Amino acid sequence: MEFALGDIVAHAGDRFVLAAIVGSSLDTRNEPAQWSREGFVVRLIARRANGVTTQTTRHSSALTLVEAPTFASGERVTVNGLAGTVVSTDSANGLVNVALDARDRPLTSDPRFRVTVNDGIAAVPRWQLVLENRF
Repeated sequence: MEFALGDIVAHAGDRFVLAAIVGSSLDTRNEPAQWSREGFVVRLIARRANGVTTQTTRHSSALTLVEAPTFASGERVTVNGLAGTVVSTDSANGLVNVALDARDRPLTSDPRFRVTVNDGIAAVPRWQLVLENRF
């Protein structure tokens, strides 16, 4: 079975988002977006009901795939609480390109005035979008 960064997996009855490969007996300098179950230690992240984010590391052979979420072009998502629209998905490196919506914020030098900020397109790790929008 293969996993990809951003997949939702289960370990010991708990659900996690697979965030990174952290170790292997193999050469992982060119970290792939997908890999075989054999020989990998992975970082798992979860957001609990109280809003606290926790992380742990486990061997990939101890995991069960729950869901492999995908993001379609035009889908509305949030990135660090900011609204945006998915532009494209780059599955080769585990990134999703999101066009963030323009928003107003107070001017730093004088909070009585507001300025419109348009951050453009953000390349967001798939696991981060899954944790914030699907988990």
